[in-house]
Amino acid sequence: MSDIDGVAAYPNYRFGLVVRFPDGETSNISEHRMFREAPDPDMLDRELEAWVDIGLRHERPSGAFLERGAVVEQQEATFLHDETWCQAWFSHTSLNVRLSDDDLRADFFRYISRETARGRKRFPDDPRMWTSGLMGAEEIWRWAGPCRCEHCVRREVVKIGH
Repeated sequence: MSDIDGVAAYPNYRFGLVVRFPDGETSNISEHRMFREAPDPDMLDRELEAWVDIGLRHERPSGAFLERGAVVEQQEATFLHDETWCQAWFSHTSLNVRLSDDDLRADFFRYISRETARGRKRFPDDPRMWTSGLMGAEEIWRWAGPCRCEHCVRREVVKIGH
């Protein structure tokens, strides 16, 4: 574990899955994961396999991937960086549950600045992409939380929705 601006930063990974259907169509799904400490390769493989299994069985409007004859074409866990927040679907989570709500919001604001800087570096000629991974988090008026509901407490995270 490292820290950023005095706040604990944890390893963030991207889990990715590419499947191919009998008709040749492909589909990609991914999810970001944050770990309390750097996972060893065996643990990372187990986590990825469990995630892929859930992903293949998850019901979608078109039916679960397995029911549609999907074949895994690629699966991978990629280390992204150590960070204080982890991206989720229109929300971000942090393992820094001991910080006050004000400190969490301040840290989230700094995180958004770091993510925007990463976007500028990756897409220097396309300002629309600078905040694309933030899913609206760059607009402070969207923030809801930090959430400390029963579900978040059980997972030992705090969440800011946007």
